[in-house]
Amino acid sequence: MGRRWAKSVGWLNGKSPAMYSGNWDLKTKVPEQCKVSKIKLPSYFMEWINLKDIYLNFYNRRATGMMTMMRELQIPIVGSHHLGIDDAKNITRVVQRMLADGAVIQITARRQPDTSDVKFLFKNRIR
Repeated sequence: MGRRWAKSVGWLNGKSPAMYSGNWDLKTKVPEQCKVSKIKLPSYFMEWINLKDIYLNFYNRRATGMMTMMRELQIPIVGSHHLGIDDAKNITRVVQRMLADGAVIQITARRQPDTSDVKFLFKNRIR
């Protein structure tokens, strides 16, 4: 189901990286789960966008998470925080606002294929 959905929204065409509010999911948890499940980490998880880093570099304000970004941008939360589909909708609303304000959304982290080390592409980033 997840792979079919990812393909339907263009994630598997090599043009649409995953976007998260933080690095933990793709840097740590997804590779751990792939290892436990004895599957190779899919190539579409080799680079991603950490919205908190984009936010920090665009607005020059550190956001500890999605709720901070929404509060500072005066965007009301839709649904429940940490409920997958609601988080996706809320992150989308933050991105839409940032784009309207002139932000450029780009890759913030890339996993090295040979070593699996992660290279963070922004000097000014959330740690």
